[in-house]
Amino acid sequence: MAKLQPARMKVESIRRWAISAITSAINYFTVADIADIMTPMNLSAEIQELLREGEGYLVEFKEAPSSHLEKDFCAFANASGGTIYIGISDKGLVRGHSLTNRLKSQLQTAARNCDPPVAIAIRSFGAIIAVDVLESPNKPVRSPEGFYLRIGANSQKLTRDEIFTFAVQETRILFDRQLYVKEKAKDLLALRQVEIFRQRARLEIDLDNMQLLENIGCLQRQNGNDYLTHGGILLVGANPQNIFPQATVTLLVMKDPATILEQKILKGTLFQQVEEAFQFLKGHLQSKPEIESLQRRDLLEIPEFVLRELLVNAVVHRDYFETAADVVIKIFPSSIEFSNPGLVSPRISLDHLWGKSFRRNPMIADVFFRANYIERAGTGLLRVKKTLEQMKRPPLLLAEEGPFFIVTLPRQDLTVVGRDLSVRQRELMGIEDAFFPFSTLDYAKRFSVSERMARLDIKSLAEKGFLLPERKGRHLRYVKKETT
Repeated sequence: MAKLQPARMKVESIRRWAISAITSAINYFTVADIADIMTPMNLSAEIQELLREGEGYLVEFKEAPSSHLEKDFCAFANASGGTIYIGISDKGLVRGHSLTNRLKSQLQTAARNCDPPVAIAIRSFGAIIAVDVLESPNKPVRSPEGFYLRIGANSQKLTRDEIFTFAVQETRILFDRQLYVKEKAKDLLALRQVEIFRQRARLEIDLDNMQLLENIGCLQRQNGNDYLTHGGILLVGANPQNIFPQATVTLLVMKDPATILEQKILKGTLFQQVEEAFQFLKGHLQSKPEIESLQRRDLLEIPEFVLRELLVNAVVHRDYFETAADVVIKIFPSSIEFSNPGLVSPRISLDHLWGKSFRRNPMIADVFFRANYIERAGTGLLRVKKTLEQMKRPPLLLAEEGPFFIVTLPRQDLTVVGRDLSVRQRELMGIEDAFFPFSTLDYAKRFSVSERMARLDIKSLAEKGFLLPERKGRHLRYVKKETT
C-alpha cells in the first residue's frame, strides 16, 4: 500500500494542474472574445432568426443591462408581453453578456419595482440572456419613471390623457361605477323607473328603494348622503340626458346608405330606450301569419329575442366615456345595423367573441340581467348565430370600424315583402320553400279563393318582380325570385 502512495500523489498533481489550466483559459477569454467566435453556424436558430428580423413589438435588444429596465418591463407588461435580449446591440451585433447571480438579482429587483410587479422569466443562450416579460393581468402597470406602452419597436411614455384612455380600454376605470356627487340621489331619482325594475325583476314590493338601489350598484352612501352612480343615473334617473347627453339611441330607416327615410332619437333611461327602440323595430319589420291550434298569430320576420339581444348589447356595452357618438340603429331593406361606440377589448378577437362575455359596463349589464333582458353567461350572440343558421339566413356579421363596434343582422328585403302587397300575397312570400314551385290551382286551394282571383294575385306578383313563371311542357308553375 505504501508503494502506491507516490502514484496517487502524481495523479492528484496532474488533476490540480488541469484545473488550473482550465481556469486560466476561462479567465483569458472575455465575454466579448466569446461573442467574437459566435458565428452564425454556432448561434441557435432562435437567435439567428431574431438577428434577421431585428427589434420589434415583441423584441428589444440591449448590449448590456441598463438602469432603465423598469421602463421596458412596464412597456411590455402593458402591451402583449415580449422578450428583452441582453448581449445584442441595437444594430443587431452579438456582444454577449454573463448571466451572474448579481445580474439575476438586478433583473428581479427591476421587475418588483414596477407597480404592480411584473412577472419575468430568465433564460440564456450561451453568452446571450433572454428576459421574457409576461403581459400583466392588472394593467396599467407603472414604472418609477411613469407609464410606458410598447408601440412598434419602442417603449413610449404615455401622457395623462393616454393613460386615462388606456385604463378605460382595459376596463380598469369603469364608467357605470363612478359616483355622481354634484346632486343627491333623491333629486335625480325617478321612482317610476325603480318600480318598473321591481316588476321585471319580480322583487318584493316592501323592499326599501334606497337599499335596493345600493344592493344593485345604482347608489352609494357617503358622509351620510345618498348619491347615484353613473350607471344608476342611466337606469333610474329622471332625466339622464341632462347629465349625459351622449346616452341616446338614434333610429334610422334607410332606403340605401345615403338616403334616410325616417329618423328618431330616443332619450330617457336605458330601459325606456330599449323598449321604444324595440317597438320601433317591430313596426318596421314584416310579419307573416301562422295558424296554430285554430288560432292565428303574426310572426316577425326576425325572432323577437334576436332583436332584443342585439339591441340590449348595443346599449349595455357601449363606451359612455365617448361623448361625441351614440348608439345608432339603421334599418336597411336587406339588413339591420347596430352600431355603438367602443371597440371590443384587444384581449378578445371578434372571432372568439361567440359564447363569451365582454362587459364594459358590468353593473349596467348585471341590472339588465336581473330585469330578465339578457343572459349573464354571454351566450346571447351564440344563440342568435344558431337561430339564423336554423332559419337558413346569412350569418351575423361582427366588425370594428374606427371607434365603433358594428353588428349587421341580415333580413328579408322589403322590396320582396312589399308594403303594397295584400295579406295573401305577403303570406305567400313568407311560406316555406317547399310550397314552390306552385300552380294557379295550388294557390287557389292554399288561400281558399277562386282560380280567377288566384290568377290576378299571381299576375300582380309577377309584374312586380316577386315571382317568375316556369313552364315545363303544358304545365305552368311559379317560383320565388331570388334576391341579393
